[in-house]
Amino acid sequence: MLGLGDSTVRITPTEVGSASDWAAVSCGYNDTLALKKDGTLWAWGDNTYGQLGLGDTSDRSIPTEVDSGSP
Repeated sequence: MLGLGDSTVRITPTEVGSASDWAAVSCGYNDTLALKKDGTLWAWGDNTYGQLGLGDTSDRSIPTEVDSGSP
């Protein structure tokens, strides 16, 4: 899942959403984590083992906020 809300295979780079304030992105085999400049952590993709850190095992097809970055 690329975070576009579907499961279509894409062979060229494709923009995900319209946000332009990403600070860093890390991709795994079937999941992605991204950090915004405001310190919030976002995740999407396969979550079979709870690897997205969202407290459940539901897959996410769009970027979902994991942590606000506040203590």
